[in-house]
Amino acid sequence: MNKRSIFTIAAVLVLVAGVSVAQYAPGSNYDEPGGLRSVIQGSLDVVSGGDLDIESGAALKLAGTTVTATAAELNAIDGVGGAGGLTLANGESLNTNTDDVFDFTRDDAGIVTLTCSDDNAVAACTYDAGGAAPIVVGSADVTIVTITTDDTGDGTDLVLPAQGVNGSEILNNTVTAVQTSDTLCLQVVAVEVNPTEAGATNDFINLVDNSFSTTEADEDSFRVPVAAIAHNLAVEVDVAPGVGNDDWKITLQDDTSATALTCNIDEAATTCADSANSPTVAALSNIDILVDSSGGGADPDAAALITVSFCLGQ
Repeated sequence: MNKRSIFTIAAVLVLVAGVSVAQYAPGSNYDEPGGLRSVIQGSLDVVSGGDLDIESGAALKLAGTTVTATAAELNAIDGVGGAGGLTLANGESLNTNTDDVFDFTRDDAGIVTLTCSDDNAVAACTYDAGGAAPIVVGSADVTIVTITTDDTGDGTDLVLPAQGVNGSEILNNTVTAVQTSDTLCLQVVAVEVNPTEAGATNDFINLVDNSFSTTEADEDSFRVPVAAIAHNLAVEVDVAPGVGNDDWKITLQDDTSATALTCNIDEAATTCADSANSPTVAALSNIDILVDSSGGGADPDAAALITVSFCLGQ
């Protein structure tokens, strides 16, 4: 072999060695021999308009672990953790595959609020069980459950189905009377007498035996066992007091003192009612009804049967 050939071979070896060193230089990107694997030691940029396409059958790995999420699943979590939030398309759902608990955790102390909204921010919210199953709110360590509304008091603040709360749930204090917006009528007290007495202007009606007299101490026999609210007084007579006579003023008495529950039957009227006043009656007090016609005119006509009823509730 002549010197020229030896020099040529040496030059080729140097060139090959130089290319190999350049390919595997620290920090550089290179293709391994055969071109089946590219090594990125620096960075790989996909310029605008380009894409990185993982074909079917190929895999995308992070730290050696294959990413199994589909493109649709990856798109579904776009923006999670940022200001955009999680957006699900129609028909999509948020599922838990490991247990039956969703835990919504904020990054500091405070209240976690779950809100329903639509394009005008006034969406109705429906929370439903999966079929004929119960919905449980709270657990044994929950201290209080608060339902907050616009407090209109129009009967729509809290809507329950018909007979959704029955009497046993109230009587055994599962639901107490004070938890309702309306005063419950737990007992209707009613009497029917003819209180017109010749020469008498005030008559006191006994709520126990329907007797009456002009002496209240003889008639206040109805003893209230627990504190209660008297409300919705309703009175009817079968004969009006009569023109020129006194009207009848009917008042609930509590331990011989007048309460705010009262109404007047005018000369030509036969009924009156008081649904506005709801005085509290103390426990162990005695109550009766006063029929007063002491306005200065004559007593109402005789044979005027009077019916008085009202509610005791809580």
